[in-house]
Formats: sequence, structure tokens, C-alpha cells
Amino acid sequence: MLSPLVAEIYGLDYPGQIGVAQQVSQVFSETADIVDIDTSVAAEAPRWIVSVDRQKAARFGISQAHITSTIAAVLQGEDIGYLHETNAKYPIPLRVELPVADKAYVESLLDLNVRATDGSLVPLADLVVVKDSTREQPIYRKDLLLVVLVTADMAGRLDSPLYGMADLYRALGELHLDSVRNLPPHP
Repeated sequence: MLSPLVAEIYGLDYPGQIGVAQQVSQVFSETADIVDIDTSVAAEAPRWIVSVDRQKAARFGISQAHITSTIAAVLQGEDIGYLHETNAKYPIPLRVELPVADKAYVESLLDLNVRATDGSLVPLADLVVVKDSTREQPIYRKDLLLVVLVTADMAGRLDSPLYGMADLYRALGELHLDSVRNLPPHP
């Protein structure tokens, strides 16, 4: 069970469904004793797409695999060896990784250097192209139909979701939906 109170919004136009879900969520928030209101629409999150410039990398004699393994090592961490102490039962791994605070900024990654075949250090910024993007959003389906969910809970003196549903039913009946076109109702 997702939550005691769930509104399922169906439609042919997903952005329209999101608009209706925002309006329904507003009605939920204006109804007394309805708490913990949420929707199934995820907030947009930034994403960086890092592509290796193969021509520049080839000029320095650096392989694409070396660049990607360097990026993976500093972001995910990589054990580069083990420390063997005489009193320790198990060896202690020596790990290379960017600090968590630096992982939030692409500039921290681009400031890193990669060793070329001649031994010189080349900034990663000279070898890659970074493109700003956003993460893909999950889209929920129920019975093969797109659905946006609005969930909530009931609190207060009357802690039964049944009372909340009755209040919501009245309030939603008076709602004029801006995003709805004259479409046939869902069967």
C-alpha cells in the first residue's frame, strides 16, 4: 500500500497529467488534516554527460579506456593497494577517491590530470567535452496506462482516512481542472 489516500490521474497527455496532479495536490494541501502529500513525479535533477574527445586524446597518446577508468576511479573509488600491518588480521585497502563534497562539482573532475605516454600530465578538461543535461524521469504505469499518483495521509483529531476521502471528494468535485480537455472518461 502506497499511502492511505491515493489519487490516480490518467490521461493521454503526460504533461497534462502532471498539471492535473499539481492541482489535485493543491486541493489535498488545502483540506484539513491531510498531511504528507506527495506525487509520483520526481524533481528534475542535473546530470553531466562527459564525452572523450578522441582526436585530442590520440594526440597525447591517451586511450579512451584510460580516461574513463580515471574518471570512474575518482568518482566511485578504486583500491590501489593494501597496507599489511603486523597486528592486523586483514590487510587494509588503500583507496583513491575524490572527497564527497568535490564530487558535486564538475570542475573538480576537470581539474584532474591524466598521464600521457610521454610522461607529461594533461588536464582532463583538455580531453573531454561536458554537456549539461537532466536525469530521465521515471514514468509510472498501471494496467499499461500512464498514471500520475498523488498520495497523502490523514492526521489530527479524526485520524481515519475515510473522513479525509469524504472531504477530498467534495473538494475535488468543485475543482475546475485547467489541464483537462474534453476527453472521454477513463473506463
